[in-house]
Amino acid sequence: MYYKEYNYHSYHVGEVTDLDNLSYITLHVFLPIHHNIFSGLTNEKSKIFTHHQPDNIVYHLENKDVIISENSLNLKGFGKVIYNYFNCDNIKEVIVKDR
Repeated sequence: MYYKEYNYHSYHVGEVTDLDNLSYITLHVFLPIHHNIFSGLTNEKSKIFTHHQPDNIVYHLENKDVIISENSLNLKGFGKVIYNYFNCDNIKEVIVKDR
């Protein structure tokens, strides 16, 4: 996560309470494998990273709903419910249409 200060972006480690204060966020992309299991590696064994502005974040999951180990990510509890909701075709259409 990065803050913009004096026309430069400063890397921030720690708790963020307001996404609007961030200039951009670096995200490690996890690809779906099966239901609530995701891989942090592509078929070619590469990792995908992307940079996004905070207003591109639709929903932030609590740490207790996400288990990350090595190069895999598992959703549990409410995280799984939220993923299934946003993974519905009609919800994805509404999000894309409103952008």
